[in-house]
Amino acid sequence: MQITALRLQNVRRFGTEGISIDELDPHLNVLIAPNEFGKSTLLHALQAAFFAKHSSNDQKTVGTLRPANSSASPYVEVDFETDEGAFQLRKRFARGKKDSMAELRQPNGAVLTGDDADGRLRAILSADKPQAGPVGLLWIGQGETLRSVITDDKTAVTSSQAETMASLLSEEVSAAAGQDDIKTVVQQAQTALKELETRTGKPTQKLAAALAEAERLRDELGRVTSEVERGGQLRAELRAQEDALAAVSDPQDEARRNQEREEAEKRAGEGPHLRTQIGHTEELLARERIDAETAIAELQSFKGAVKSLELNDKSESMAKR
Repeated sequence: MQITALRLQNVRRFGTEGISIDELDPHLNVLIAPNEFGKSTLLHALQAAFFAKHSSNDQKTVGTLRPANSSASPYVEVDFETDEGAFQLRKRFARGKKDSMAELRQPNGAVLTGDDADGRLRAILSADKPQAGPVGLLWIGQGETLRSVITDDKTAVTSSQAETMASLLSEEVSAAAGQDDIKTVVQQAQTALKELETRTGKPTQKLAAALAEAERLRDELGRVTSEVERGGQLRAELRAQEDALAAVSDPQDEARRNQEREEAEKRAGEGPHLRTQIGHTEELLARERIDAETAIAELQSFKGAVKSLELNDKSESMAKR
């Protein structure tokens, strides 16, 4: 079986615009993206499409696919190929069975819907056989690898699948670290965990001291960061002062300032001479003002004498008559 394409819409963070992954490689496909991008969502949607009935409302599978703060129904579409040919699976997981949908298009063009589509899909995947995953493979979800080995939790996998995982992990651990039994590694991990947490999940004295030290280091980091920022500000101020000093030390600016100073001194040296000229001019103006006033007074006196003579002449003429 080869999955060739996966398309999602209204699945968790993939809203109405959805996402489409086409032309998957027949050998190996690697998903690389930042945290919370939706890599696990793609795998959960693929698992739900293959193994969950379209009318299912199981919160552990279908319920987790629903987008937050939205009533939209998750939609999953998968293209895959088997020895029979190319199939296309389409499922919509609505809150009500009426709006849910399953459709399986077969290589011969025939389309099965609803429960018929789910049944045909189980047959293709050999999922009707006890302890069988898709086409006989073991499907392991994120976080389920060690859960059934460390605890007795068998909700995610069967006992046979748990034994298979333990066997595979033992081989990997043996090859990597020289251990023959994964449970030895688990016991060592549990022993190390007891030094950090109590049975109730509370931190031990050792972990509490480490947490306190981590908090102190965070505070110290904040203080050092502030000092670094302040140092950056001081360096910027120093550069500004250096630029100002360079501008003051510029020969062209210094020559211009010297010229302006000489002109100012020259104007200042001309000040006493100008003040003398002004005083002389004011003195001349005062004399001319006095002379003008004297001339006006003499003119008035002359006018009075002329008028007096005219009156005398007039009186003499009248007397002769």
